[in-house]
Amino acid sequence: MDAGAHYPSHRHKEIEELFVLSGDLHVEGEIMQAGDYCRADASTLHGETFTDSGCTFLLRASPDNEVLA
Repeated sequence: MDAGAHYPSHRHKEIEELFVLSGDLHVEGEIMQAGDYCRADASTLHGETFTDSGCTFLLRASPDNEVLA
């Protein structure tokens, strides 16, 4: 994600897994950094996710997630 980028609130259709490779990523009030991992179960919600300085991550997610915002 480019510096300052935001991804809107969304509902997970399947399990989502995210592994941060570099930079910062704000997820549910936590600041994730290189080496951090996040898992979200199906049917759960994530608020807006964003980065201040930009980040690179590996993401396994459903293309059918429901964007809420």
